Amino acid sequence: MMRRVLAATILTLAASAAAFGQANAEARRELNEGARAYRAGRFAEAEQRFRRALELDPEGKNTRLFIARAVQQQFKPGVQTPENLAAGERAVAAYQEILAKDPGNEDADKAIIFLYGQMKNEDKVLELLLQRANDFSLPNGRRAEAFTILASKRWQCSHDITEQKE
Repeated sequence: MMRRVLAATILTLAASAAAFGQANAEARRELNEGARAYRAGRFAEAEQRFRRALELDPEGKNTRLFIARAVQQQFKPGVQTPENLAAGERAVAAYQEILAKDPGNEDADKAIIFLYGQMKNEDKVLELLLQRANDFSLPNGRRAEAFTILASKRWQCSHDITEQKE
């Protein structure tokens, strides 16, 4: 009786390990296919593949970043159509997912500010920079960088006003 229970337990563990290994192999395959699509400029397909990899392996180390980059590539800077701005907002949302898991992720933070700048949403850029500048949980260097950018934007505004031709 004990042998049967032990054998059943071992068999269950082996089947679980095989299924987990298969899911990880499938996730790696989706990541590789997504990378091929990304390199070929098929960003929507790459996004789908990366999202599928995330479903298969929710703890995938860089999968959310791959998704965000694929979505960002679907946004065209300078194009102010509603469809394109929606793509920009989707990219922002993808980077915000990264920040939800890793609040200190500097790349995601900078990408969001960059995207809002590309979408000509200066109010949101200033808001996010001010939040970063006043976030005492961040390293002083990151806060100082935010203050520097804010000061530069204010200086540019004052320069534009004072240097206007009459």
